[in-house]
Amino acid sequence: MPILIMNQGHYVVKGGYWDGRIAFCPVENTGEGKFELKAHQTTVSALACTQNESVMITGSKSGEVILWKNAEFESSTE
Repeated sequence: MPILIMNQGHYVVKGGYWDGRIAFCPVENTGEGKFELKAHQTTVSALACTQNESVMITGSKSGEVILWKNAEFESSTE
């Protein structure tokens, strides 16, 4: 299961779900809410982000790669 730590340690971002979901799980006592992104058709097998977290890159088992603009969580399929 691919995992990222984002937003200055406030979120654990998890892939690996069979339905292509990406889960943003808040760390305890941060006051943040859980949410999910869904754009992949198969299991997300890779997660990465730029150092300043402005872009997140996800990849799935089917070979699909998506670039996410983190400020807006808009996807751009490549």
